[in-house]
Amino acid sequence: MKEISVIIPNYNSGTYIKRCLDSLLEQEYKVNEIIVIDDCSKDESKDIVKDYAEKNGNIVLLENKENKGVAYSRNKGIENAKSEYIMFCDSDDWYEKDATKKMVATLEKNQADFVMTGYYITYNNGKKIEIKFNELFKEKIIDKDTCIAFLPITSSAKLIKKSIFEEHGLKYIEGIKNCEELPVIPVAAFWSGKAVYLDECLYNYYQRENSASNNKIQDLSFYDITYTKFCEKIPKEYKAAVNTRMFEHLLYSKTFSLIKNNFTNEEIIKNIKRCKKELNGQKINRILKKFPLRKKIFLICALLEIKFPLKLYVKLQEKIIGG
Repeated sequence: MKEISVIIPNYNSGTYIKRCLDSLLEQEYKVNEIIVIDDCSKDESKDIVKDYAEKNGNIVLLENKENKGVAYSRNKGIENAKSEYIMFCDSDDWYEKDATKKMVATLEKNQADFVMTGYYITYNNGKKIEIKFNELFKEKIIDKDTCIAFLPITSSAKLIKKSIFEEHGLKYIEGIKNCEELPVIPVAAFWSGKAVYLDECLYNYYQRENSASNNKIQDLSFYDITYTKFCEKIPKEYKAAVNTRMFEHLLYSKTFSLIKNNFTNEEIIKNIKRCKKELNGQKINRILKKFPLRKKIFLICALLEIKFPLKLYVKLQEKIIGG
């Protein structure tokens, strides 16, 4: 039997934490340890967890002495986890009841030590959108280059051997609020003995109303900080794959955010020129062909430094996704 610890950072999730914990307690394949790290919540969520812990011996509550953020809490959870394998869950999300059963079966069948699955984006009205990666990961076994270039950075919907974190010094970057997973999750997949994709949606990523993602962001330096840390963890011979990640992370996502948050044209062009410099003579078409058409068009316009279609693209995307 594979032993599993699930790490849950919690801050003011009193409305949702019961659903999260119940989904883990009801797993068909038993979870050995559920570690909730409370980050100085001001609502009733900590008391709810305490009550659950009194009734369930596999629930552990750890309390931060001061508000430190989700990265600190995840690092603390990893350090305290006693099981051979680790999963993550956000406190307002939940797993399907057969998630651990199917993930462990996939891990054992393929003799892997890293398994990722698809997930649902779930709304308050019950609407669910499937997010799968069968086009990206056509082969069940994810090769090293693909881990670097395309593996989703989200911590949840993954089963990971704990020793990978320990042996390669993988820690979430503390003190930033976005993209802190980039130097951790794809890197863990890269350093795993074998990473496998399970083409099923086994996790529910809940969309709260009034999401913080709709707010304007003043400081986008986290893109550069996380990319630099990510590069430090990858051997130099994988530079081509790293450049593909750079296209996604800096040329696409950061440029998109610069436009969305009304940064100046000078700052937008500065980011694009930085990305072009990173290429070091690599053929651009080899990278572009790996992206879907809509992103490919955006990336081409960015490389040509044509700002109008970029700004139009951002406005259209905001209308489609509601922010």
